[in-house]
Amino acid sequence: MLSGVGPAEDLEKLDISMVKDIPAVGRNLVDHVSSGPIRFNTDPSLTYDYLSNFFWGSLASLRWRLCGTGPLSSMVYSSTAFVKSTDPRLPYYTDGRSGAPIDDHSSGPDAPDLELLWAPQAVFAEGSDVSNTGKGGVTFEAIALKPESRGRITLKSSDPSDPPNIDPKYLSTENDMNVLVRGVRLILKLAHTDPIASKLDLKPRQIKESDPWWPGLADPNKITDDEIRRMLHHRAKSAWHPVSSARMGRSAEDSVVDANLRVHGIDGLRCVDASVFPTQVSGHPCAVVVAMAEKAADMIKESAASHT
Repeated sequence: MLSGVGPAEDLEKLDISMVKDIPAVGRNLVDHVSSGPIRFNTDPSLTYDYLSNFFWGSLASLRWRLCGTGPLSSMVYSSTAFVKSTDPRLPYYTDGRSGAPIDDHSSGPDAPDLELLWAPQAVFAEGSDVSNTGKGGVTFEAIALKPESRGRITLKSSDPSDPPNIDPKYLSTENDMNVLVRGVRLILKLAHTDPIASKLDLKPRQIKESDPWWPGLADPNKITDDEIRRMLHHRAKSAWHPVSSARMGRSAEDSVVDANLRVHGIDGLRCVDASVFPTQVSGHPCAVVVAMAEKAADMIKESAASHT
């Protein structure tokens, strides 16, 4: 947009000379939204929490730098599962309730719209007021993979050093909230099912919803969907997979690039990154971006060859 390609009305407000009016630039932003960390207590010897100790953390860092091995050579979230929020085989609710209805936006009858992640340590957001339980922790997260919510990116000013305004509009539809509520429900059920349950301290405690260990240390049979919704309003966060703010399509009226990744109406300009996805994928976009870049390189070479 700073270069003059984007919605004419937005460019005019900032006195940016318009090169091409493409209204879809910055629109249709969609991201995978996470429940935020859900923590449970366990034996500290089973976790990586000891890495927060300066001595042990420094030793692990040295081991990784010298040998490329040890706990720092693994991913923080070491296990994952992809599931469907409407799968009747999964125990989202076990007390006779069915939960709020959900519209299926997945790509097929067996395609996932939820991802569950697990980390062998207590993960906290920066600046959290962490209650000290004196025990180790493990962390789960639920991620909504096919959200309905659409956000927008706009310029704050014409100064390139100013960061843009990014409004992802997370959980702005009831359906998105209902999907993520089911994800949290499934995490609570899995945590209370062996063999996982045998490794956790699941004795319910009287803690407030504002406590960072809620709902993991609360009684799951007494937790309501409304309480989970309130938690999500405060804790939901990006899963760092934003796409579609310069999405692919047939015309400049509702898209930014064509099927060959060429920006509509501008010769010699292509866009090759996750922003051109027509919609969100039901998984991490990294491999898709690599494949798209490989394809883009081939298209550019073919185009160049045809003009020589």
